[in-house]
Amino acid sequence: MNINKIIINLLLREPFYGYILCSLKLQKSNSIEDLKLIIGPTVQLIYNNEWLDSLDEKQAHGMILHELLHLIFMHPLRRAGREAKVWAMAGDLAVNEHIHKDMLPQNAFTLEKANRLLGLKMEPYQSADYYYEILNNQELASSLPFSFNDDKMQISFPDEEEISIKLEEEGDLPELNKKAVESQLDELIRQANLEGEIPGKVLNIVGGIYGSVKVNWRNVLKQFVTGKGRMQSYKTVKRISKRFEDMPGNKRQKGLEALVAIDESASINDEDVLRFYKELRMIKRSIKANLMVTRFDTDCTKPVPLENYLKTKDRAKQGGTDFRPIFQLADKMNMRMVIVFTDGEGLLPTQIKQQALWVLTKDTKVDSSLGNSVMYSAS
Repeated sequence: MNINKIIINLLLREPFYGYILCSLKLQKSNSIEDLKLIIGPTVQLIYNNEWLDSLDEKQAHGMILHELLHLIFMHPLRRAGREAKVWAMAGDLAVNEHIHKDMLPQNAFTLEKANRLLGLKMEPYQSADYYYEILNNQELASSLPFSFNDDKMQISFPDEEEISIKLEEEGDLPELNKKAVESQLDELIRQANLEGEIPGKVLNIVGGIYGSVKVNWRNVLKQFVTGKGRMQSYKTVKRISKRFEDMPGNKRQKGLEALVAIDESASINDEDVLRFYKELRMIKRSIKANLMVTRFDTDCTKPVPLENYLKTKDRAKQGGTDFRPIFQLADKMNMRMVIVFTDGEGLLPTQIKQQALWVLTKDTKVDSSLGNSVMYSAS
């Protein structure tokens, strides 16, 4: 498949990935077998054009997404002193979870295969760090039958097709240049998130990896309320893209409704409650959506429009923390989006029907099945 067609398809269907692909230095080369990601002063994606043309649409998109996700998760930059073979395995597990199985080659290393063949129970949609810790504890580097062919390693299991894993190109960057590349990737992720919403399960990992980069939580919130799937966004030839020549532009309408839940339990101090209040004042000016606000500890106050909430600064709660009443309230209100300002400590529901965004004051883990989470920053 032609690289230009891949770019156009991604820009139309998955603009977050499309923007990142457009931002890389793309280079043809007959000296490599398929694809190669090079991290240096600039990020390059080198591809064999004949090989790419031989793939159908699903295969081509899957291979491109695989390399883009390695880049987004900074796998080539974050190995440090970790064992290269196990890090490569962990990286493929982290990446392939976000690619539909129909888009992956048969010899791809997937979580389903890893758990089945190795007798493990690793969780889905986790970071490479998580998978590395488990795989390395199993001493797999010395026990598995590895073989190598150029930049790929193969693992053979009885009665199973040989698994192929690419060893990522790390480059030989001085620390200062490495920091410069990380800063470039930070800005690239920020800009890509403005072009197209970061997929939820990818966002969970990006937030942890970029740490000091800090995915701008206000942008995430704005995307959550007004982004793809909630804002009526569609391509139109009547509006030409300002970024990409001859590309269709976007036309958007206003966002929909969301229930905002403010944690006023005892674990939240008065200063945090005041911060939440101030943030909502800023949100009111920048987000065109109908936001209803409830305050909670072990139960919820009657929801009121954001404008009414902003008329009072009095604290209504100070008990324990139970998140379940929030989603029960959302069910009664027929709200399909919930935004929770909290420290994340309390009784969580086992499942929810809504799309949820957790704005956290602490580095608390919220299961990805309960929605997306982002660290709150006052900056």
